[in-house]
Amino acid sequence: MKSTAHRRFLLWSRAGVWACVDEAVLHRLDDAGLIDVIRVVLDTAHGRAKKGRTHRPEPRGPG
Repeated sequence: MKSTAHRRFLLWSRAGVWACVDEAVLHRLDDAGLIDVIRVVLDTAHGRAKKGRTHRPEPRGPG
């Protein structure tokens, strides 16, 4: 069973809450002159961890 925090995170994510929060924060920073939004670059990556995997498999040789 997922924790309450995790369930809420999923609900809020699906409802678009985080996008609204991000936008609101960026607008406030821009209004206060604390951020330059003329050019914005976003770089992100994520990967799913395999459940229960504690080490990487041995690399295979050629062929």
